[in-house]
Amino acid sequence: MKRIALLLSYDGTDYHGFANQVNQKTVAGEINSCLSKIFNQEVYVVCAGRTDAGVHAEFQVVHFDVDESLLKKFFDKSRLLKSLNKMLDDSIGVLEATEVSDSFHARFSAKSRTYNYFIIQEEFYHPMILRYAYPVPQKLDLDEMNLACSYLSGENDFSAFCKSSKLQKSNVRRVNFAAMKKSSLSYDVFEINANAFCHQMVRSIVGLLLEIGTGKRPASELDRILKGKSRTDLTFIAPPHGLHLVHVEYQEELFKTDHKVELF
Repeated sequence: MKRIALLLSYDGTDYHGFANQVNQKTVAGEINSCLSKIFNQEVYVVCAGRTDAGVHAEFQVVHFDVDESLLKKFFDKSRLLKSLNKMLDDSIGVLEATEVSDSFHARFSAKSRTYNYFIIQEEFYHPMILRYAYPVPQKLDLDEMNLACSYLSGENDFSAFCKSSKLQKSNVRRVNFAAMKKSSLSYDVFEINANAFCHQMVRSIVGLLLEIGTGKRPASELDRILKGKSRTDLTFIAPPHGLHLVHVEYQEELFKTDHKVELF
């Protein structure tokens, strides 16, 4: 068997998340189906981070294994990319493909992931933007929000910000960087980089930050809730459409370019 890594980008609006689910349209389901047709055998992808329903990705990494004989017969980077992009819906793009070692794992080999959450700071906005950003017409206090972000750095138990899952053994994560930035006159963006994320972690943090930014809570609330480890202290979870997976870091660069997209 040979292992292939793919770099994906997708608009998650019309998908029930990344992970394969029975009777649901998912990103993994679409890619698995296309790869299985190309290689004429069952193929399943493993991703760097499973995005929820409605969440987007500008930089998602997956890997899959395929029989070496089929790979020699069919695998050509250009041919594989053309075939996949022709078969897939326009909302999913395969940007690069590369052969990797058997020890590579899209999820477990990743050193960190970076997410951005986009916020529209306008009273009136173009409706198409609502696919990719969340509108907050009230002026946000970025200084207060960044003070709250300072409590996120380091290794912490993020149970208060994680939706419970039987598959999740621990909610301890290491946040390397978290900050609010002014992307443009009309947009603010929350950027966070961590070794990994648990279910709804980023959206839960953003929901609290927006309450802090609009003066409903002080910055110290984030520290209190983080240490309290109780999800009942949260009153708002930011919607999924503003969230984007923008980068996955590995020990060595897998692809020629980071394909960075400047949406706003």
